[in-house]
Order: sequence, then structure tokens, then C-alpha cells
Amino acid sequence: MCYNRAASATLGTALQTLRVSTVLEERYGTMPHQLVEILTPLLGQQPMPYSVSALFRLLPFLVVVVLIVLGLVWAQRSVLRRTAGFQQVAARLGFFYVEPGEGLLVEDLAGFQLVAQGKDGRISNMLQGKSPLADVAVFDYSYVTGAGKRAQTHRQSVICFQSKASSWPAFALRPAGPFHRFTEGVGYRQLDRTVIPLLPESHVLCGDDEAAVLALFGVMQWKAITSQARVSLEARGGRFLYYRQRQRIKPDQLEQFLSEGLEMFAMFEKSADGNLGPH
Repeated sequence: MCYNRAASATLGTALQTLRVSTVLEERYGTMPHQLVEILTPLLGQQPMPYSVSALFRLLPFLVVVVLIVLGLVWAQRSVLRRTAGFQQVAARLGFFYVEPGEGLLVEDLAGFQLVAQGKDGRISNMLQGKSPLADVAVFDYSYVTGAGKRAQTHRQSVICFQSKASSWPAFALRPAGPFHRFTEGVGYRQLDRTVIPLLPESHVLCGDDEAAVLALFGVMQWKAITSQARVSLEARGGRFLYYRQRQRIKPDQLEQFLSEGLEMFAMFEKSADGNLGPH
């Protein structure tokens, strides 16, 4: 009889342990094992000091999670601050702030170097307005290069002028470096530097019609290009782009950026009309 009672007690303990283990598996089977170790004492299966030890082992994981959350919060607040800054500039200049997906689209810029590089091109923070010579859009443009752990997002501020009268042959002028290879790869070819004596060593010029492109550049244009570090210019049809590769402009510098872009655009507007001046 005593043996039967002892066996029954042992069997009951085993069944209770099995039930608790089953509950743990059902409730916490998908959790990290450190969390299971912490929760187990709450069901009476481990002493509490062991859960404290497990908590310390989990601490690096918790720190990483907190840092990720803080990074996401900071990034979102930074996006909102930049958007608010653009909206304030728009109100001051009499421009309109355009919501994402409206106004100028990436597809509208097909054929330009800006959208030919990388993938996942996106336009954001767009302001639209008018000048006496053109309709104007200024915006942030981002694209991604690489994949997986090597993926990088590149951002720049861009001004797009839609001329009311002129049309340009397709060309792209940008700082020399690895990016000019991409220029050649999408329908342009690099123009011979030996026939462009004023072309700065810091830049390359590409186009699809050498004679027509070179006819746009005179002393005045080259002087302005040389004075503006890392400037990139593109034109095709009635559109003219002005930007600095992989450089975003702060909202409080946006008016100066627009002023520089308008000055450059006006020079090429004159050259498109044949008022080039001295070469």
C-alpha cells in the first residue's frame, strides 16, 4: 500500500511537470529561450535567482532592441522636421508643397541620369512654383545601390526646370568619378575632352549629339560650373535638372540653392536660344 501511494505521488508530480512543460511550449515556444527561462519561475519550475541570471544574459538583446527603436523614432522625427522645413519655405516663396505620389513623378524623368542609377527611386518633399522662364520643382530624390547588407540609400536635392520656350539636346555634366560610367551606360557617350578645353578636370560631359551639346557651352557657362563645386547638370527636351550628387540641402539653405539653380538655368536658356556669347 505504501509503495502504491509513493508511486502515485511520483506519477502525479511527473504529470504536473509534463502539463507545465506543455503550457510553456504552447505559450512560449516561439520566444527566445532566455525569456522562457525568466517566465518559468512564475509557474513554479525554477528558482527566482536563475531568472535574474537569465535576465542578465538577455540584456544585450534588450539593449539592441531599445537602440533600434530609438533609431527609428529619431529617423521619423528627422523626416517630419525636414518636411515641416520644406513646407515653411514653400509658404515663404509662394510655392506649393506637393504630397508624395502627386506632381512630378519618377517616370516623368525617364532617360535622365538621375533616375537611371540604382533602384527604388523615390521623390519626396516636393515644392512646385513658377518663375518667368519656367515651371520649377524642387525635391529630394533617393535611390538604392547594392543589395542585402551592402545596400546603401543615396539622397540628393534636385531642381527640375520645365522651360516654357526652349528644348535642349540630351546631355549630362557631373563630377568625374565612378558615376560617369553609369552615364555612358544609358544611351550617352562621354565627349572627347580634347575638344572641350574649358571643361574642368573635376567633371565629365556626356551627350548623344556632340556638336549640339557643345554649342550650349560658352565661357559664361564654364565659369559658373567651375565656381560651383560638385554641381551636376542634365537636360533633355524641355527639362533641365540641377543638383549635387548625393547631397541633400537643408531647408534653411533651400532659397540659396534655388537661386543658384535659377542662375544656371537662365544661362542655358540663353544658349538654347542661340545667345551663347563667347566660347
